[in-house]
Amino acid sequence: MATDYIVKDLIPHRDPILLVDEIVAAEPSKFIKATKLVKEDEEVFKGHFPSHPVWPGVYAVEAIAQTGACLVNISLEKCAKDTIFYFMSVDSAKFRAPILPGELLEMEVEQIKMRGTIFKFSGHIKVGDQLKAEVAFTAKVEDV
Repeated sequence: MATDYIVKDLIPHRDPILLVDEIVAAEPSKFIKATKLVKEDEEVFKGHFPSHPVWPGVYAVEAIAQTGACLVNISLEKCAKDTIFYFMSVDSAKFRAPILPGELLEMEVEQIKMRGTIFKFSGHIKVGDQLKAEVAFTAKVEDV
C-alpha cells in the first residue's frame, strides 16, 4: 500500500546516501513505514566486505533516521528544501542479523516525543518476519 509521499520531496538526501525508497504508510506525529531495496551492486559492498558483503550497521541507523526525517516533514507539512536534520544522539542501536544484498528492508519509525525542534524516535528494520536492527535516537530539525 503505497502513499502519495515522494521521498525526495521530503528529505534532501540523494544517492549514494539516500537510503529510503518508498513510504508505504504514515500517520503524522505518530509513525511511518518505508522500504529500501538493498541492491547487490551498491558501492559499499566493494569494501564491506568483498568476499562476504554485509550492509554496514551505520547505514541501518541512517536509514531509520532518514525515515524519521520523512515523518517530521510530513507532520510539519514541510519539504526537503525547507529543513535540515541533525542527529543529537543515538540512544541505543542493536543489530540482530546482518543485512545482505538483495534484501527488501521494511523500516518502521515511531515518534516518541517532540519538544520544540527536538524529536525522539524509536525504529526498527525487518526483512519479512526477521528483525534486523533496532535504533532509538534523538534529532533536531532546523529551517534552512
